[in-house]
Amino acid sequence: MQTKQYFILRPLVKKYGKDNVINTVNKISKDIEIKK
Repeated sequence: MQTKQYFILRPLVKKYGKDNVINTVNKISKDIEIKK
C-alpha cells in the first residue's frame, strides 16, 4: 500500500481496526481491477 493512501486511511484504521480496513481496501481494489 502506498504511503499516501495509508495516511488517508489512518483515521479509519483507528475507528474500525486495521484488519477491517485492509479487507475493505482489498475488496475495493479487486472491484476496480474487474471494472477495467
